[in-house]
Amino acid sequence: MNNIGIGGKAPLFVVGTPRSGSTLLTSFLASHPNIYSGAETQFFNKIGLNSCELNEALKTENWPHKAALLMKNRLTLSDQSVLELYKKSSGDIETALSKKEPSLKAMLESIVERENTNSQSRWLEKTPNHLKHLKDIRKEFPSAKIILIHRDLRDSAVSIPKLPWASNSVIENAALISSWFVQVDDEFNGPDFLTVSYEKLVTDSETILKKVFEFIGEEFDRSILLRSNAADITSEGEPWKRDIFGKIDASSVGRWKTSMPPNLLKQIEEITGGVLIKLGYEITSQLDFECLQIKKLRGQKLNHLDDYIGILNSNKKALSYVDQSHSLIFVERKKVFRALAVAIKIKLVEKKRIHFIGKNSLILKLIGSYIHDKS
Repeated sequence: MNNIGIGGKAPLFVVGTPRSGSTLLTSFLASHPNIYSGAETQFFNKIGLNSCELNEALKTENWPHKAALLMKNRLTLSDQSVLELYKKSSGDIETALSKKEPSLKAMLESIVERENTNSQSRWLEKTPNHLKHLKDIRKEFPSAKIILIHRDLRDSAVSIPKLPWASNSVIENAALISSWFVQVDDEFNGPDFLTVSYEKLVTDSETILKKVFEFIGEEFDRSILLRSNAADITSEGEPWKRDIFGKIDASSVGRWKTSMPPNLLKQIEEITGGVLIKLGYEITSQLDFECLQIKKLRGQKLNHLDDYIGILNSNKKALSYVDQSHSLIFVERKKVFRALAVAIKIKLVEKKRIHFIGKNSLILKLIGSYIHDKS
C-alpha cells in the first residue's frame, strides 16, 4: 500500500482537544510553501467506523458510489458540508475514489488532496477530536507524522463553553477532554508523534516551531510567523476562530489561576489531575476523590451541573467519562422517568452502583443513592 501523499511526502495530522490551540498551530504549518490544509474534516469521528453502512461502502461492488454518498451525508462541520468546504462535489469525490482501491485512506485522501501539487507538497489534516483515533490514523497512514498540541486543561475547560455546540458545564467539559487523553494514553509515543505545549507556542513561537519543522522534515523560515497563507483552515460557520490571524495573545495562559473559584478548581483538578501531571503541569492539591462515571440522558447538556460542585466536593466525588465501577446521573426537572430508564439499564446490564444528583425523586431512591451536601 502506498502511504505517501499525492505530492510524494508523508501527510501530517494535528490533533488535540477543543480550545487547545490546534487552529493556531495549523495556521503556522499551513503557511509553509510545502504544506497545504483545509477545514476540519471530522472524518474518523463521523464516517461511522465499524458501521454497516461503511462496511457496505467499502465493498468492491459498491465502490466508489456508496463511499462518496456516505461522505456527502455524514461529514459536516458546524452544519456545513465538509465536501463543499473543500470545494468538491460528490462527482469529484467519486472520480477520485474510482482511481483507488476501497479504503478509509482513499476516502480521506479524496477530500484533502489537491491536484497540480509539486513533488515537495504535502497535506495536513487538523481535526482536534482525531486525538481519539490515533490507532485509526496509524493504521491507514503508517508513514504520517502526528502532532498533538495540548493546553492546561483547567484553561481549556473554562474556554470550551464559548463554543456554540458545547455544554456550559465547566466540569463536564473537563471530564470530557480528560477522557480523550486517558483513552489513548498508550498511543503517545513513537518517532511519528510529537507533543507541543500551547503555552510554549504562544510565549516562544519561533523556538517551538523550529522543533516542529525539524520533526516533520521541513525547513523553517521566519516568514511562517506571519501566518499569511492559511485562510482555508477556518470556515464561516466557525466565528470563534475569526481572531486566529490576529496578534498572538499570551494573556490567556494560566488564566485559571485568577479566575477560577476554589471549589471549581478543586473539582477540576480532581477530574484532570492525572492528565495534567503527565503533560507536565503542576496541580495545587492532593488527588483523593472517588471518580464517578457520568451518564448523560438523551438530549441532556448538563447545563446546570456546576451548581452542584459544592455537593460533589463535600462528598469527595469527581466526574469522569472513563469507565468506573460507580455511575452518576444528573436528574433534571421533567427528566425523572428518563433517568429511571437509564438507571435500570445500568443496574441490570452494567451491574454498577448508581448515584444521583439534582432533583430528588422517591422512585429513583429505590434504585440508587442521592449525593447530598455534607458541608
